[in-house]
Amino acid sequence: MANTNPFFEFDAQKLMADMKIPSFDTTAMVDFMQRNVEAVITANQTAFAGAQAVAKRHGEIVTKTMEDSAKTVQDLMAAGSPEKRVKTQTAILKDGYVTAIANTKELSDIMTTSGGEALEIISKRVTDVLDEVTKMVATK
Repeated sequence: MANTNPFFEFDAQKLMADMKIPSFDTTAMVDFMQRNVEAVITANQTAFAGAQAVAKRHGEIVTKTMEDSAKTVQDLMAAGSPEKRVKTQTAILKDGYVTAIANTKELSDIMTTSGGEALEIISKRVTDVLDEVTKMVATK
């Protein structure tokens, strides 16, 4: 009986030749990843610009509030009778409240707009990625 070991008859080159390994386009992958990074950078820049706009506007609001406070104190001091002071204080409180709500809404709108723009950039890139993957799979 011949003692044959099947491992001695193993041909690794033949096995590798029979394997179908898909080609990998590194240039296409680098381009793909670069577009992803560019989308993230653009979205971050958009969000940062929105944050800067909010900070700038907030500073303007604070400056205006401080200027208005000096006038408010003068108006309160000028009010003579207690009834007139109550009326003046009530008007000041009402105006302050309305202004605060308007300022808050304005800042919120700025944040919402910039956040929406940044999200739109990322959303478009995700859609593009899915389209690109679909095309890659279809061509193979």
